[in-house]
Amino acid sequence: MKPLKLLTLMLVTATAIGSFPSAADARPSTACYSVDSKRGWQYLQLSSTYSQVTRIRGSWTVDVSNFDRVGPRGYSDISTIEEYAGFTYDETIPLGALLIGIPGSTYSWLNEPQQLTQPVTTVALRINDDDFALENNFGTLQVCFGN
Repeated sequence: MKPLKLLTLMLVTATAIGSFPSAADARPSTACYSVDSKRGWQYLQLSSTYSQVTRIRGSWTVDVSNFDRVGPRGYSDISTIEEYAGFTYDETIPLGALLIGIPGSTYSWLNEPQQLTQPVTTVALRINDDDFALENNFGTLQVCFGN
């Protein structure tokens, strides 16, 4: 048998029994990205299309000298919220909370792993702190996306 015919026969047989990975198998099941507390909106091009946030890890602070570190929920202490009300990106969401922006939607509070409003390939993430107060922040959160 000629080499080309043998190769064709092998490819047809392998395809028929499913030994080649599909496009879905080739995509990463999760992808994680770091969000820096010292930067405002951080625009991310994701490695694939994802429909949910599967994990959020890490901690950060809005003032490394005066505040403890928190996670994506931010500071829930009412005195902290009142004292720093004018120093947040969004006063309706706790100071230090994780914000997410999805194309075509308004940004929102990403306080725990959750289904997204739509499958995404790009997102924007940031800490809820005033743009002029980012220099005294410290820490990062790792946000993981999946399906």
